[in-house]
Amino acid sequence: PERGGLQARWLEQLRVALQDEADATMYGGELAPGGPPAAPALLLLVPIVQLEATLESIQPLLSDASRWPSIVAVLSSGPFDPSSNYKELKRIFNAYSDNIYYSTDSAEANVYLLG
Repeated sequence: PERGGLQARWLEQLRVALQDEADATMYGGELAPGGPPAAPALLLLVPIVQLEATLESIQPLLSDASRWPSIVAVLSSGPFDPSSNYKELKRIFNAYSDNIYYSTDSAEANVYLLG
């Protein structure tokens, strides 16, 4: 059905674009864009599976303390980089699912993640 007035498609697209711009400014690009997904959900899951494979490849090394420096190197780079406040890790998960907010003082905070 045709939508008119404040429900017009062009107006909704404008709202999404403005919200994406505001989110990018406020959250530095870690949130997924609004509107329909940019890619099929299955493709958005690929980086998550890659993260899981990285963690699984590290698990056998945990019992050998001499390997810990190399484990720390892996877990301190890329999406696991703590110096970026895990922005890439959040971006990967946000692209696949609902945006995740960790800040307790945010109105958008995901209460179930905060404990």
